[in-house]
Amino acid sequence: MQNPVISCSHISYSIGEDKILHDVYFSVQKGEKIALVGSNGVGKSTLLKLIAKDQNDAIGSMKGKIELATKIKIEYFPQETPEKFKEKKVSEYADTITEKDLKTLGLDKTVLSKKISELSGGEKSKINLLRIKNTEADLFLLDEPTNNLDSVALDYLETFISKNKNSTFIIISHDRQLMERFADKIVEINWHTRVSSTYPGPFSKYIELRKQRIENEWKIYNDYLDKKDQLRAALQEKKQWSAEGEKGPKKTDNEKFTAGNAKDWSGKVLGKSVKTAQKKLDELEIVEKPKETLTISYPISLEERSGDMVCSLKNVIKTMGIKEIGPIKLDVQFGDKLIILGNNGSGKTTLLKMIMVKINPDSGEIRLGSHIKIGYLPQESEISDEMVLDIIKKQKPKDETDFRKLLNNFGITKVEMKKSGNTLSPGEKSRFVLASIITQKPNLLILDEPTNHLDIFALDFLEEAIRNYKGTCIIVTHDRYFLTKIEEYKVFDMESAS
Repeated sequence: MQNPVISCSHISYSIGEDKILHDVYFSVQKGEKIALVGSNGVGKSTLLKLIAKDQNDAIGSMKGKIELATKIKIEYFPQETPEKFKEKKVSEYADTITEKDLKTLGLDKTVLSKKISELSGGEKSKINLLRIKNTEADLFLLDEPTNNLDSVALDYLETFISKNKNSTFIIISHDRQLMERFADKIVEINWHTRVSSTYPGPFSKYIELRKQRIENEWKIYNDYLDKKDQLRAALQEKKQWSAEGEKGPKKTDNEKFTAGNAKDWSGKVLGKSVKTAQKKLDELEIVEKPKETLTISYPISLEERSGDMVCSLKNVIKTMGIKEIGPIKLDVQFGDKLIILGNNGSGKTTLLKMIMVKINPDSGEIRLGSHIKIGYLPQESEISDEMVLDIIKKQKPKDETDFRKLLNNFGITKVEMKKSGNTLSPGEKSRFVLASIITQKPNLLILDEPTNHLDIFALDFLEEAIRNYKGTCIIVTHDRYFLTKIEEYKVFDMESAS
């Protein structure tokens, strides 16, 4: 095998007492495409900065070794535009971009005269994509290159990766379709341990192997608990026998003499038996409880059915700044799975808020059906810094005990419930929000870009739950992989309503 383009050996990185990474190790060969995954805040971006030597050494300290092949060219594209470029014009920041490039991605040439800070999220992502496209490198480090990209731009990125067969890529992405198509290997950084594990690609294979590993870890742990219980029961039984051997009915002197000899013998045997049982218990190898929870499997059920007509929009118009959306004509029936598509800024979230009567249209009519009960997952879902138990009480579930049991099934145990909400891991926050929705038993699910903030394992649960859900779903998403998992859905394109 040829020498790797890059090799990371037991990388640890800390800022003061805060351990960001601990024992991360992997290597990448020429032409390989590696997906770097893990919960938000686990240190993925930090690792790319360390590889790119873009980390200020005064901030933290690194241990381990990052070895790069000689004379290789690295191009690093961070998730956020560096501060020093934000007040530069696009033409100065990306001077190789042509008007043809801009037109391909649906951008007007006037964007060249704008400052980076004046661009929308989608425009920034497209400008960065064009910078990537006009660059040559042996090793590309791409941090969330798919953020805010529409379908045309996603195809553009995938074409670029396909054409650069001899280049090596390390990509941080939540886009599961991208990982399914290109990832030769998946490197996962565990939230709890900050240790890396490497799996073969594609993404679906990684999910399967990861699930098998976690199930096996739980089997080993449960077998350990069973064995421990058996040894404790055996020890208790032998102690009981030994105690009973010390007692008995009153005896004559002769019987005492005979019994005494027998007692001495049985006492030694029983004592030895107790010691043997105790030794077996002491020597039982301790198995730590797995930190990762098993795959969630839980239905989203309805408390009551809504009317046949869920919502109806007729000639609805809404002005957002200088942009006007509409007139929108839309009818949603009970049991529909409606996917709302559209570019950033096309008004998708605004449409959801009008359906939920959180904002009013400028004109037109919106009618909601009868007995509507909404379970809403917003695009940005934060949990307060109150203790989780207090947050549960404020939500006033019908059965608090059932809610706690559900959270426990979702991997949020009694220990986590005594923590403040903002200290939960990203995955735990995702699961808390989903559990909250389940307890509401809604007949209308409204999900705004669920793949933006749910971890991939919570998404796996959500996709299965939606497939089996008997109620109505209205979902804003740009996630192509997510759509392949949702069956028999309808589409409403915001571009046709602008």
